[in-house]
Amino acid sequence: RPVTMTMFTSNRLGFGSSAVSAYPFAMTFISPVSFLLLLFYGGCLNRSGPYLALKQTTLSCAGVLGLSSLLLARLDPLLDTHPHLSTLTKYIVGVLFVFRESYVQLITSQHWSFISSVLTPSQSSMWFAPISGLTSVTSALAAICVGKLSAVWGIPGVVGAAGLFLAFSVIFGDIAYRIAEKHGFNPADEHYRKKEAKLKAAASKGGSNKNTASTSSSSSPPSKH
Repeated sequence: RPVTMTMFTSNRLGFGSSAVSAYPFAMTFISPVSFLLLLFYGGCLNRSGPYLALKQTTLSCAGVLGLSSLLLARLDPLLDTHPHLSTLTKYIVGVLFVFRESYVQLITSQHWSFISSVLTPSQSSMWFAPISGLTSVTSALAAICVGKLSAVWGIPGVVGAAGLFLAFSVIFGDIAYRIAEKHGFNPADEHYRKKEAKLKAAASKGGSNKNTASTSSSSSPPSKH
């Protein structure tokens, strides 16, 4: 978040030089985009289960960060000789800002869902607070490093590094699911059990409706002509 916020408010790439603040306008798009991402996640979850859904959504978000980094890195040197490209750059930065604010809810909700499914209530009360505190500490450390890293790689380079770290986190997700499966509490099993129960309920409901229709038709008196 510090990277996209810095980029969004910068005079060169973002909206820092705009007469009117673009921040409130950008914030209005976060909820609709979050809704669309949740729909995308729901489709991945129904097709592939929670493990592959986490992998697919994480890699997709990392891909968007990487592509944005490449585009901005290519456009940034051209702004001095082609000032008209600044409008395109602002659009890319604005879309990236809204996307980042939206996708973080999608990714973190899956991580918390996994943690909740593998921990008992007593374990959750013990570990949730330290995990939340650790995420705050790492976010603060990342914010501190933004200035130093951007001086070396540039802001687009830091965005690309964030995409690489996000893609790298898939490995830890894979390890977590393997450990869960090894010890017999894989969340994917619960997902498939619920899905199978829904299919059986739908099938039994359809069968009962057919039986009711056939019974009513056979019991009805013949029509008189």
